[in-house]
Amino acid sequence: GDLPKCRAVFERWMEWLPDDNGWLSYVRFESRCGQWDKARSVMERYANEYPCAKAFLKFAKWSEYEAKDIALARKVYESALVELEPEESRQARVFKQFTSFEERQGEYERARVIYKHAVKLLKLGEHATEEEDKENDITEYERSKRNELYKSYVSFEKKHGDRQGIEDVILTKQRAEYTKRVTDDPLDYDAWFEYAKLEEENGDVKVTRDIYERAVSNLPPAEEK
Repeated sequence: GDLPKCRAVFERWMEWLPDDNGWLSYVRFESRCGQWDKARSVMERYANEYPCAKAFLKFAKWSEYEAKDIALARKVYESALVELEPEESRQARVFKQFTSFEERQGEYERARVIYKHAVKLLKLGEHATEEEDKENDITEYERSKRNELYKSYVSFEKKHGDRQGIEDVILTKQRAEYTKRVTDDPLDYDAWFEYAKLEEENGDVKVTRDIYERAVSNLPPAEEK
């Protein structure tokens, strides 16, 4: 019939490595024919051909909403974090869509793990100067997305978190504030002392020691008599 002929046309088209729309047209064709395995195979080829955040996120979204395959969607999100190059995998939108996906599934603990991974990896909630962003190739758009992701995390903990989760969020925010204060003014000893006290109260000996050492290294030279 016509199906094999249509498929042959699509296959010929794919040899020319079209943009997203070409691949997604092929996927829609297979989906309309009820050929979900074939549609998935085309999606996999598309993601392999264009290994970027955009392609992987489209694949994950298709898996969840079109194929109704939650396990596959989760696998694609996980692959995006592990297999893509850092400039792709560390985009805030990858984490945002993954956490939102887990929240929709009611998997709050999984979402929390992803949020915490993002906080650590992307240094969410911490103050970063324009120079630091430039040095790390972080655009203004990406910075705004990371700030949004951090706000989503705070909101998530308020909604689903226990006391410890909410305290962790507050702690991250306080750390960011102290880091900004001592960066802006390395001779602000009140800030150094409060920062060290914060870490001391939260039981991190190594970090506390490091803060005291950094504070001492910023002491002004003693006046000669």
